[in-house]
Formats: sequence, C-alpha cells, structure tokens
Amino acid sequence: MKNNNNFIYFIFTLFLIINFYHKVNCIVDPTTTTTTTTTTNEDDNEIVYFDDGTEEFEFISETELPIKLNGLKAKDIFANAYHSGIINENDEFYHWGLYSNLVTEVPNKIKINNDKKISNVSLGGNFIILQTKDDNQLYSIGKSKYGVLGIGRSIDDDDDNNNNNEKVYKIEKFNDNIISIVSGYEHSLVVTKDDGIYGWGRNHKNQLGGRERVKDKSSSPSSPSEDEYYSKPIKVLKETDPIFKDFKKICSGSDHNLLLGNDGSLYSWGNGYFGALGHGVGSNDKENIYTPKKITTFTLNNNESRIVDIACGGYHSMFLTNDNEIYTFGYGEFGQLGHGENDTLNHYIPKRIKSTGDNAAGNKIKSIFAGDHANSFYITTDGSVYSWGWNDGGSLGHGTNENHYSPKKIQSLSNIKKITSGFKHTLAQSINNDIYVFGDNTFGQTALKFNYNSNNNNDKNNNNNNNNNNNNNNDKNNNNNNDNNNNNNNNNLNLGTNNDLFEQKDFHKILNLK
Repeated sequence: MKNNNNFIYFIFTLFLIINFYHKVNCIVDPTTTTTTTTTTNEDDNEIVYFDDGTEEFEFISETELPIKLNGLKAKDIFANAYHSGIINENDEFYHWGLYSNLVTEVPNKIKINNDKKISNVSLGGNFIILQTKDDNQLYSIGKSKYGVLGIGRSIDDDDDNNNNNEKVYKIEKFNDNIISIVSGYEHSLVVTKDDGIYGWGRNHKNQLGGRERVKDKSSSPSSPSEDEYYSKPIKVLKETDPIFKDFKKICSGSDHNLLLGNDGSLYSWGNGYFGALGHGVGSNDKENIYTPKKITTFTLNNNESRIVDIACGGYHSMFLTNDNEIYTFGYGEFGQLGHGENDTLNHYIPKRIKSTGDNAAGNKIKSIFAGDHANSFYITTDGSVYSWGWNDGGSLGHGTNENHYSPKKIQSLSNIKKITSGFKHTLAQSINNDIYVFGDNTFGQTALKFNYNSNNNNDKNNNNNNNNNNNNNNDKNNNNNNDNNNNNNNNNLNLGTNNDLFEQKDFHKILNLK
C-alpha cells in the first residue's frame, strides 16, 4: 500500500510540474499551510486529499454537471481565466481560484479600507478591478505586469520582490464618474458618465487604441514594441465622439473589444487576426485596429431587425438581435461559433447560427455570453441555458468532456438569470441568487471542497473505492455513473449518502456569514 501511494504521489507531482510550471502557493486560510498527502482517481474524476494539520477534506478536480454551492447567495457572479468571484447579498466581494500566482480554493473576502461595499467587479487574467458602491471609486488587486492594475507602474513576473499580490490599490483617475468596467486578459476599459472611455494595461494588439490617440505624455507607452502597455488610464474614446454619445454596451475579449450603440450599430477594435472584429478578410482587415470601427459586413433579416446584446469571448464575438437570432464571428476551431461539426473554421464576418437549440415556441433568447476561451452560452426567457464549443473539463455542463458544435440545452439547469465562464469552468446564477458551478477545478476555481471526517479511520483509498456498504444506492460509483439522474433531481454533488463520512462544506461557515 505504501509503495502504491508513493507511486501515485509521484505521478501527481509530475503532472503538476509539467502542466503548471509557474509558481503556485495553495492557500486555504491566511494562517494555515496546506499540503497534498495522497491522490486517487475514480472514473476519471480525480479527488485530491489535503491536510491542514487539523482536519482533512477532499478537493474535486472536475465536474461535468452543474453543482449547487450550498449556503451561498450572490447578487452577481464573475469568472475569467482560472478564477471566480461573487458579490454577495451584503455587497461584499468573495474570490477564489488562481490569480497572481496565488490559489484560494475556498472563497476569500477582499476588503477595501473600512470594508467598503462593492457594486461591480471585473476579472482579468491575473488581476481584479473593483468598483465601490457608496463613493463610486475603482480599486485593483493582483499582479501588475503590463500595468494591469492601473496604478502608474508595472511589476514583471520575474520580480522576486513582488510580494504585494494581495494588496488593494486605488486607481486615482476617476471621481464618481463611472458607468461600467470590463476587462480582457491583460487590459481594462472604463466607461464614464460624460468623459469618454478610458483604458489601461497591455496594448500589444491595439486593444487600448494606437499611439496616435495618446496625447497625455505622462501616460506614454513603456516602449514602441510588441510589449506596449499603459500603466495609467488613457483615453480610448473621447467624450465628443458620436460613438460615445450613442453608447449602450461594451465588452472585452482577450485582446479585442466590441461596442454597441443605442441604434444597434456595432463597433470593434483590437486584435483582428482570428476575425473577432468582424471586418472581413481584406488586405488589412485581419490586422489590429486601433480605433473603434463600425462593422458593416453583415445584413440582418429585415429593416426592423437590430442588435440588442453583444458578447466577447477570448478570440470570438457574438451578438443577439431583437428577432431572436444569434450571429457569431472569430475563432471557430472548437465549435464555439455554433455552425455545426462540419464548420469549425474561423469566420471573419458575422454569420447567423441556423439552429438555436430546441426552444419552445415563444421562448425567446434573453441574453448571450461568450466564454473566456472557446465556448458560448445563451439564456432564454424561461431561464433555460444552452451551451456549445470547447468542453475540456466539462465547462458546458452536459455531463461529458466532448465538444459541442451547435447549441445544446443544459438539462440540469433551470431558472437561470446569468452565466459566466472562465478558461475551463463556468458559474451560473439562478433567479433566487443560488450559484451553480461546473467544469475544471484544478486551481479551486469552482470552490468544490468537501469535509472528511477524521473520526472514521478507514484508509482514504478504501473510502473512495469501497463505499458499497451504505444502505442506499447513492454511493460514489453510482454517483459517477448516474450523474444525469442525480443532478436533475437536486443539482447537488453527493459523494455517498453516509453523511458521517462526507459532507459538503457549508459556505455560511466558510464565509462567516450570518
């Protein structure tokens, strides 16, 4: 047994070294050091055991079906790359997953000054932008490579003295003048009430606009190179620009942006290589665009049709029309454009999705969302969710890891009002503010962790493989083989029915909520 455990531990360590070569510190509690003690594999769903010195718990590395986070309610949900967050019903922000080389597998409250209330949040690849509720100010936290924190300086990844990953900074540019914030992987945009649109961070694909538009010498780029960035907010769109005056919504992909006007007009700028800007395949149309350019390469169904919603994925884009049609464009290799298994090419102009699932008559599409990497979603007026595209880790919620090339309904989700997706994980928010998670949990981005009762002195592997002594049919193997039935009933993960052995952590206790 000891030799087997040593071999398993060696394989797991080798896996971590190969796949996650960058520095990662596993943090469960600021005062606690956590180490991995053993691993098992059960029907391809790895369960990792941790020991914090006082109790043991399980870490579920992946789930392909939605799981409800018991005891957790949220006003809003957020995801990007390998991390997640929520604003709870007390206007507090809790965050978990990997960012800035830190891993927090349970929700960690981020406080600003005297515990200011939070009204909005935007997650980047390795950073977080927070908007306060009472004074409408912006703050940032994370790793400041390429100036992503907007504080006037940048810290490189190889800076060994960068120990401020959890320090909160105020972004000084704005004075009670903020409408919305969005972030790509390494840049952010802020829409102000009457002063245009500002941005900061990396600009290597002109996602912040080209140097021609920069007038403030104090905010000049670091260098005229591929690694151009702005560490302080610069103006991307002037307040006098007709586009800004007609503004309705903005979104950011990894390094491109879309802007929707009140009249349904659509603009894009940034990285055009994969076609996510929608301007076609002319000699210059695949190149980066440094100023918002109107997309004129498509025709809607009729004169009454207009665009009502937009979404930016990592390298693809979407829009929704008032006559219930979805158009997609950009990177299409994994089916995220929704045009079927025989069409996984990149599309450089918007193309209508011919089939939008099995919607009942009169059940319209309410909102759309494009995942951080290569998946897509929409929500209908009855709260149903449809997903398609890249499904590594189970982030589409269909119970498999197989990609889907056209919209498919997530059978175990209902009454959903918002969905958001990172690189390989997804969060959904119900009309009752319940939170569901699914997909990859390698870095704790779905926050799925379970208590292990140390009073039961059975061997860990025996706990995983020999739970057939329970007096019911919900042991772990049945859970893995019958996920669809279990999740359609209550959408809760159940690792056996022996509650003395396994118990889902109560998030009220984790978050110290009352």
